[in-house]
Amino acid sequence: MLQCTGGKGGDGGVVFSKHGPHRLLGPGLPVGGAGGRGGNVYAAPMGKHDNRADLRHIPGSVRAPGGLMGSYNAAGKSGNDVILKVPLGTLIYRFDRPPHDEPDKGWREVCGTWKRTLVADINEPTHENVILARGGRGGHGNTMRSVNHSLTNTKVNRSPYEAEYGGSPEEEYYEIELKSIADIGLIGLPNVGKSTLLSAMTRANSRIAAYPFTTLAPCIGHIRFTDGQNISVADLPGIVECRLTQEFFRHIERTKALLYVIDVCNTTYDSMEETFASLREQVKAHGTGLANKPFVIVATKMDVNPSAAARSVDEFCQYLRTMKVNTTVIPTSAKFGLGVVKLVRVVRNLVEEFAQTLADRVNNEDCGEG
Repeated sequence: MLQCTGGKGGDGGVVFSKHGPHRLLGPGLPVGGAGGRGGNVYAAPMGKHDNRADLRHIPGSVRAPGGLMGSYNAAGKSGNDVILKVPLGTLIYRFDRPPHDEPDKGWREVCGTWKRTLVADINEPTHENVILARGGRGGHGNTMRSVNHSLTNTKVNRSPYEAEYGGSPEEEYYEIELKSIADIGLIGLPNVGKSTLLSAMTRANSRIAAYPFTTLAPCIGHIRFTDGQNISVADLPGIVECRLTQEFFRHIERTKALLYVIDVCNTTYDSMEETFASLREQVKAHGTGLANKPFVIVATKMDVNPSAAARSVDEFCQYLRTMKVNTTVIPTSAKFGLGVVKLVRVVRNLVEEFAQTLADRVNNEDCGEG
C-alpha cells in the first residue's frame, strides 16, 4: 500500500518596486512573481541489469516537496519531483476513493472496500514514467492585477496588496504488486544450492550459506553472452509445503521456462523422484499455467558423493522415462563448475525456442486475419 501526495504549489509574492523620484508616494509598482509548481510523484522502471527483485525500498507514504513563494519579478522555484524506482514486472493499481470517504491514518484498513484500477504494467526498461500524484500549481503574484475568478470565470480586479495562494496537490492511494520479469525461474527446496547455482551461471550476488531460507526475496541474475544476448534468471526462496505462500510464485508467472533444482543428496525426501513429485504438485497448485511451461531438471551437489549421486541420477532418469516426462536432466556441481556450461547452453536453447514459438504464433494469427 502506498500513499502519494504531490507538493503544494508556492504562494504568489506580494512585492513592490521602489520609486525612482522621491516625490512619488505609495508602495511602488507591484512586481511579485508567481509561486513555483509543487513537485510530482512518479514511478519509473529500474535498469534491466538491476538484480533487486523486491519492493522493500518503497516507503508507505511519499510526499513531493512544495514550490517556493514568488519573489521580485521572479517566479518561485518549483518543487523537485520524486521518482520511485520499481523493478521490471511491477503492476500499479490505483484505489478509486469514494468522494464521501475521507481517509485518516487508518486508510489501510478501509481501502479494501475501494475499487481498484490497473494504471500501469512496468515490464520494460524503456517504459515511460508513470505519474502517481501531481503537485499543486503556483499562485499568481501581485503583478496579476486582473485574474479569472475560479467559479464564475470572469475577470476580477484585485488589490496590488493581494496575491494568490498556491494550489493544493493531488493525493492518491496505490497498491504495488511485483510480478518479476525473468526469462528463467529456479524452483527447489531450501538449501539445495539454488543461490550457488545462480552465482555460477550469472555471477549474481545472492546471499549464500549452509542453512535453509537464506534467499528471503527473489534475486535476479543475468547471463551475458559474447554476441550480446542477455538472459535473466530468478532465484525464488526455497519451497516447503505450507511454508512458501503463493505470493512468491507470482515472481515467475511470466518466465519462459523453469529449472527444477534438486539436491541429489537431499535429506528432506528419500529420493529425487519424491522431491520432483512434490515440487510439481505445488507448482500445479498455483495454477495460472505455470506447470505448463517448459522445464529442465538440474541435479546439484554431484561432488558430495559422486558414485551415489550418479546412481541417483540414473534411477531418476529411468523414473522420468517410465512416467513419460520428456525433459532433460543436467548433473551439476556449482562449486567446481561441473555441468554449468552445458546448463547455460540448454537455458539459451529454451529461451530461443520460446521466441521461435511466439514468432510462429504471431505469424499464424496474421495469416488468419488475412
